[in-house]
Amino acid sequence: MGEWADKGYTFLYGMGVERNAEKALECFRKGSETGDMYACWAIYNDIYGSGVSLISDDEAMEMCRQAAALGHERAAVILKTREGGTAT
Repeated sequence: MGEWADKGYTFLYGMGVERNAEKALECFRKGSETGDMYACWAIYNDIYGSGVSLISDDEAMEMCRQAAALGHERAAVILKTREGGTAT
């Protein structure tokens, strides 16, 4: 996992700092800009998936696509399923 993803989870779950989803998202976005698969996945799964209204559906799906393109297997399965295919 990359440095930005680690830092994002620290804020998201309040590990030694006050919980702050907005700061977590900021860290995950920085990580996604560097090609960190885990940061992309965290935006889709942990930020968007938690029901916190910090990002749009479009941004969430773009992060899922990026995670899949970077090799994240679960993201690839989700994309295939959402696009009408069957997950294998």
